Amino acid sequence: MDPLSIATITNPLLAAVIFGILAMVIALVTAKAIHSLSRRPPGRETGLHGLERLADTHALDHWVNNRKRGARLGALSVEITALSEFANLFGTELAERSMLELADRLARLAGGEGIIGRTTANDIVLLADEALVRQLTAGSEQDLRLQLSHMMTLGGCWVSPRLRLGASVGIAGIDRARGLVADARAAMSGASPDAPAVAFHAQQRRGQAARHRLLREISTGFARSEFLPYFQPQIDTFSGHVTGFEALARWRHPNRGVLAPAEFLAPLEKAGLTTRLGQVMVSRSTQALAGWRRAGLKVGTLSLNFSAAELRNPEMADRLLFDLDRAGLSTHDLRIEVLESTVITRDDDPVLTAVRRLHELGVLIDLDDFGTGQASISNIGRLGADRIKIDRNFVSMIDLQPDLKRMTKAMIEMAKTLEIDVLAEGVETNGEWAALFELGCRGLQGHAIAPPMPADSVEHWMRGYQNSLAQTENRNARAAG
Repeated sequence: MDPLSIATITNPLLAAVIFGILAMVIALVTAKAIHSLSRRPPGRETGLHGLERLADTHALDHWVNNRKRGARLGALSVEITALSEFANLFGTELAERSMLELADRLARLAGGEGIIGRTTANDIVLLADEALVRQLTAGSEQDLRLQLSHMMTLGGCWVSPRLRLGASVGIAGIDRARGLVADARAAMSGASPDAPAVAFHAQQRRGQAARHRLLREISTGFARSEFLPYFQPQIDTFSGHVTGFEALARWRHPNRGVLAPAEFLAPLEKAGLTTRLGQVMVSRSTQALAGWRRAGLKVGTLSLNFSAAELRNPEMADRLLFDLDRAGLSTHDLRIEVLESTVITRDDDPVLTAVRRLHELGVLIDLDDFGTGQASISNIGRLGADRIKIDRNFVSMIDLQPDLKRMTKAMIEMAKTLEIDVLAEGVETNGEWAALFELGCRGLQGHAIAPPMPADSVEHWMRGYQNSLAQTENRNARAAG
């Protein structure tokens, strides 16, 4: 038997012992290499003695002042996307060394031209003449990425870092140079590690400024209570009686009027403010429902929308119960709407835990946008849904499209079989209303009944709607008699 061939060892115990010894040897060699490398003085391999932050160093000002007036500069930003993983695997000292190695490679590609510095913990920027930056990012950008990201040795292991690239050009000047650095980093933030470098253009700067302005306005809007719920009624298709109201987020902007979520939700999510909006919606909606009840209005249940992120918040359920109690309401007065696209694959999913807890306490569960996701039927069972809300895509022009009518009828029949309620949302015309009535859809919501309205308009609308409904019922009674 070949003494080096483990594959030919037939004794399982002996093979396990040999494998264990080899693993220990490899671990000791790797640990020794990491220890040895981490003890070397920083910059020994790269020739760089640390990377100063460009925003904090006088070297940037000095370098820019030596440029000709009106000269055009360029900035190239490079980021190691997995630096934290480097640090966890090899330690912070070796992760830092990878940044120095990256800076050294960038300096060699630039031929020693320009100035290289750090902007954050895991990215560096080359500031140089525009022509050089264009040259580096022109042609096959994959070549630049390969030259910067080819294998480097860390702790005795070969590692290939994943990089993102961003570039920007503009007129020289100290303030402008700092702006170019910021632009290059902004371009990089929108890049993929596997895609070409992203260039930053003036229109992006205008868009970025607009986004920053919008975020300031959002912050001011919260302080001035400009975010508030609007309420859209839901009715029983056959009796016409109001069965509830859905609370929908609106922003009463001082200059642009009332804005729907499409105008502000994306930047609000990016700023991490969805929880704050949710708190506003719950608090103001429950107080509004309590006020209508005190006024003697029979408004049914209140429906509130929650994202998966909100439902995964461990404090969400307790906060919701607190607001209900403060308003003097019962859990039976409330419905929570869970997007049908929320995919739940585990029984210990925090979303499922929160929903089940609230359901056990008496809160009703709606599965929203039904028919648009990928786990419709399974979510009905998992969440214990009391009602499905058929998405607008199946309702629009249902009176004119037989295929839509057949699909919607199948969903309605399924709901009846499962003994849960069904409501069609986005009903815009009398024709759609009539078609859904014919199919036996129990509930309706949409502009054909009423558009979303502020809380202080609900009482007036309810009085008018109830009077109109009573007159219709009297006419029908006289006609039947």
